Amino acid sequence: MSKIKTCIVCGKKYEYCGHCDKGGQENRWKTNYCSENCRDIFNVISRYVNNHISKEDARNELIDKDLNINAKDSIAKYFEEIMICEQPEIEEPIEEILNETEDKITSQVEIESKSKRRRRRIKE
Repeated sequence: MSKIKTCIVCGKKYEYCGHCDKGGQENRWKTNYCSENCRDIFNVISRYVNNHISKEDARNELIDKDLNINAKDSIAKYFEEIMICEQPEIEEPIEEILNETEDKITSQVEIESKSKRRRRRIKE
């Protein structure tokens, strides 16, 4: 007799009976997940949360999965943490870059001004 189950990853309702299912023992995962995709997503996130794989490895594994699921809050929080790309840190603060650029421009203007003065002197 099948029972209505709720997937622990996406919350989808599905029907499953361990006795009736054709591959009962091989498909025991159906007691918690509506699909192999949800099972795989849960396993990747679980390995990441338990520090068995890095964020980058988890992201690479999840990219191969069908991610068009409506993940439950408990899963979604880790899913977002893994999938959001971090911006690389800027090596130099922007202010330093601006100051360097300003100094270069100022130097160039001074050089051009001196050059103009010399040309004027020569003409006179």
